[in-house]
Amino acid sequence: MDGTTLFLIVCFTAFVLCSGVVGVRLLCLARRTGELPERLMGLGLLCLVPINLPLMAWSRMGRVDVGEVRILVLAFALVFLWLGISCLVAFTWKTFRPDDGWAQILTILVCSVAAATITGMFVSVHSSPAEMPSFEATQLWARLVRLPMLVTYAWTGFESLYHYRMAWRRLVLGLGDPVVTNRFLLWGLVSIDLLVVNAASLLLHTQGVGVLASPVGLLVTSIGGLVGAVFLFLIFLPPAAYIRLVRHQA
Repeated sequence: MDGTTLFLIVCFTAFVLCSGVVGVRLLCLARRTGELPERLMGLGLLCLVPINLPLMAWSRMGRVDVGEVRILVLAFALVFLWLGISCLVAFTWKTFRPDDGWAQILTILVCSVAAATITGMFVSVHSSPAEMPSFEATQLWARLVRLPMLVTYAWTGFESLYHYRMAWRRLVLGLGDPVVTNRFLLWGLVSIDLLVVNAASLLLHTQGVGVLASPVGLLVTSIGGLVGAVFLFLIFLPPAAYIRLVRHQA
């Protein structure tokens, strides 16, 4: 195993493990508090990363011919993909814009588009000739399914950074909590990080190249996963030294 492969494995594993640990902790917190935002974020992280990604890899989708794709595994992977997208966009709505009608409409639209594109991807695999490469069979749907994900991450990033700015203003006046303010910033950066990763994946798909087949795609995805894991760790599992640093800087 060369150094590059080891680096990719470490980045992927770190992102999966960190997302899984944070997701479970949030669900445990939601069980104690009964609050919806914690439940939505916990489910979203679990469904999108430690459940969906391994299932997609196991299904062999995009790497083999249609006839060799594990169709049942792919079906489960796509269901969890839809659940993850829906939970994260609903989290953004309920957390930042619970009283705005346009936010509710946007959430419903994102969930509906995600369901339609994911269904289209599955149908295209199920109905294509067995000898056809699965990557070619789903090129259109693989691009379209990125759109609700991009909207979700862009919206979440905007809201988080906007509320970070507002919290920072209160902090300057001595009315805010530096740790909470920092978490707004980090969650916004997580969202922007995932936005960049998915935008890069969409760009590669438009050129007819899969992420796993492109060195650039692998590099962007790996570094993005590692950066996302670090930010999630600092938000939900911060070391005491980091908390002291944030308070000291404030």
